[in-house]
Amino acid sequence: MAIGAIIITGLLGIVIYPTVIFGWHAPEFGYLAWIYLIPLFIALFSLKGTKRFFGSFVSALIFYLGSLYWLVPAMKNFGGLSLWESCGVLFLVTLILAFYFAVASSLALRVHERTGIPFFLSAAVFLMAGDFLRTWFPVNGFPWSMPAYSQGTFLSLFQWVDITGVYGLNILIYLVNGLLAEMIMAFRGRGEKDHLLNRFVVFALLGMISFFGNYGRQRGVENDISAGATVRIALVQGNIGQEMKWDPKKAMEHLRRYLSLSDRAVADGADLVIWPETAYPYTVDLSTLSSKPAFDREGLPVPILFGAVGEMPTADDEAPAPVAPPLIYNSAFLAERDARIRQAYHKQHLVPFGEYIPMKKWLTFARSLTTAVGDMTPGDKFILLETGPLKIGTLICYEDIFPDIARGFAKTGANLLVNLTNDAWYGDSSAQHQHLVFSQFRALETRRYLLRATNTGVTAVINPQGEVLYHLRPFTEDILLKGAALSDDKTLYIILGDFVGWGAAIFSVAVLFVSLFKGRTLEEE
Repeated sequence: MAIGAIIITGLLGIVIYPTVIFGWHAPEFGYLAWIYLIPLFIALFSLKGTKRFFGSFVSALIFYLGSLYWLVPAMKNFGGLSLWESCGVLFLVTLILAFYFAVASSLALRVHERTGIPFFLSAAVFLMAGDFLRTWFPVNGFPWSMPAYSQGTFLSLFQWVDITGVYGLNILIYLVNGLLAEMIMAFRGRGEKDHLLNRFVVFALLGMISFFGNYGRQRGVENDISAGATVRIALVQGNIGQEMKWDPKKAMEHLRRYLSLSDRAVADGADLVIWPETAYPYTVDLSTLSSKPAFDREGLPVPILFGAVGEMPTADDEAPAPVAPPLIYNSAFLAERDARIRQAYHKQHLVPFGEYIPMKKWLTFARSLTTAVGDMTPGDKFILLETGPLKIGTLICYEDIFPDIARGFAKTGANLLVNLTNDAWYGDSSAQHQHLVFSQFRALETRRYLLRATNTGVTAVINPQGEVLYHLRPFTEDILLKGAALSDDKTLYIILGDFVGWGAAIFSVAVLFVSLFKGRTLEEE
């Protein structure tokens, strides 16, 4: 019975996110996030000792392997690894993520038994603390698969996320799963009967708080959005296959494609044109940025914001020529109307195994993963790209999965967020659709329009409510020209930050110490 429940939770965990299998797009099952942990939670109460840890571990391993499968073809096709090496990296990543989940869930049950803290509360807090910790560790963090990110289709119901951030919705999902599990156990006679009414009351209170919080925030934001200035912006989707993207023989052809699409966007009335991550097929010398016009044009009808690899020579003061490899950056540049580049932002949060290799001395097999673009250097500042009324915060690639980066840009003064990405690495898989949801949360948390310019999709316009208003069909060459309202508002999330995550982490440590103290007291007695 317990084994079946463990497997069920693992399988449900896969499908709560946007899922694509061999090109087939599965139906939307995000609503299952509110019940997917119930079988596992009930099973844990029937297990003892280390079986609790391994039960949680197996369930999470199934879930992560199924939801992150797209890492294998990306590393095999474009990272230079064999199929077995690619599977090994996926397995290593999922082992780490499953370990977080297993430790959190087994500690939650142990603390519940030793301190009397309700299980639904201890489970929510410890699982939330685990998700928060893996935002930072290991290797720069990888918070890809948190249950809150299953709710991209339903964000109109959770407008209060601009107060709590994504972690507020995350912990609510854990609370609901725990409450329902305890109610089922009480109803079936496996728990105290008074728990049934108590848990129902807490469940109803959480529902009411979420409902009225959503209603209040929805009405306030609608008025704020209508008051903002609007700029017409064109997003260019070049649809260049990853196998051709770095071919030097096709560089000029790719550049002409983007310029042609940009000219079309200008003819249709664009005030700004945005290209995706590394759309410019040549490196940009950062030491001579504004010395000559970009694109071999003396002027541009409108500014162009584009992604490219930036290169900064490193030279010995006593040597006549560079003696060390240049510093390589994944950058966003703004070419102004005179075709000169004076502004650049360098990606701060690099992709492990994609833009740099962590623990190089030990992971020698993975060094080939960065051969296409080199081992990159992270930027260290939130630099806004400004033109006219626009103050743009640029999230490059998967920087949109880290809430603190979008928040940092908003605090710096960004009135518009842009995500430049190249999801061609992952083909027609779940990755590009899962990635879109992160941008939806960043828009909602900061109450700013977020525009996604991607190479192959999903290119989209996301409003401050986190709703995808418009998008291009993936794997098509096209432009998306729409208006975006600008906003300088500071949400409570921008002001307070990840207080829910920090609160869960601090509370977890505190109750863990209390449980250890009570455990010693019981042993002495």
